[in-house]
Amino acid sequence: MFLTTLILAISLTPGEKQLIKECKKNCSYEKINTKELIKKEYKTCKTNCRNKKSQCIIEQRTKQSQCLDQCLENHNLKETEDKKEYNKLKRSLKSCQQYCKKDYSKDKRACSHKTCSAECREERKKSSKENKEDYRECRNQCPYKILERTCENGRYNAGESFKKDCQTCTCNLNGKVVCSTSPFCHLTPLQDETTCINSRGTHTQICQGTNARIRCTKEKFCLCSENSCPQNNTCLKEFKIELPSPLKDTYTDLLGRPIKDIGICAS
Repeated sequence: MFLTTLILAISLTPGEKQLIKECKKNCSYEKINTKELIKKEYKTCKTNCRNKKSQCIIEQRTKQSQCLDQCLENHNLKETEDKKEYNKLKRSLKSCQQYCKKDYSKDKRACSHKTCSAECREERKKSSKENKEDYRECRNQCPYKILERTCENGRYNAGESFKKDCQTCTCNLNGKVVCSTSPFCHLTPLQDETTCINSRGTHTQICQGTNARIRCTKEKFCLCSENSCPQNNTCLKEFKIELPSPLKDTYTDLLGRPIKDIGICAS
């Protein structure tokens, strides 16, 4: 990275340097504007939470009022002349009213906007993180936008990424292509246990080393032979899993026994 920066610093014209500087300045403006928008959206979200809580409480009060009215309607003390029956009805009315109040208290607590506010904070946190990532990416892309550099005789533009066999390659600003190997050749390994077993695969960890000193993956993979992968999956033979085990290059099972002709299901 330092060498590439040094090459660019030497080869850039004053005009190109100025354009890149302006591009990065625009990235800063965009970051600031987005930050202000995130603040406004957070404030609106919090306001909506408070409004929802207020509306919820109003609804619960109305519900309580209806409940209390129903109690009075079902316990008409004026129509009861018998003292014993009157006292019984009065106790029943009190019990009914207590139920209404208790139910209201429970439903009112459910109106709390804590969960809603927490969601607002989480959304703000997520948006802020994305804004920072976009800002960094924007700045990093400025030289690629301004400079017309290519690789392989103009086949790829600077900053352009492409797949080549099982590698992911990028055309750098210095005109050179840098590649890194995709561990699973641009495919996604199958890790669902049920799907693996139903297709006659072996759902297990992959290890390296010996029984005395063995290192295994945290994830489990679906080991396969040619015909033991589900539909739309292939039995991938060429893959690379990095494990901190300097003793052996071959893949083994959990007991350190070598796995011959190993393959994993991937799509």
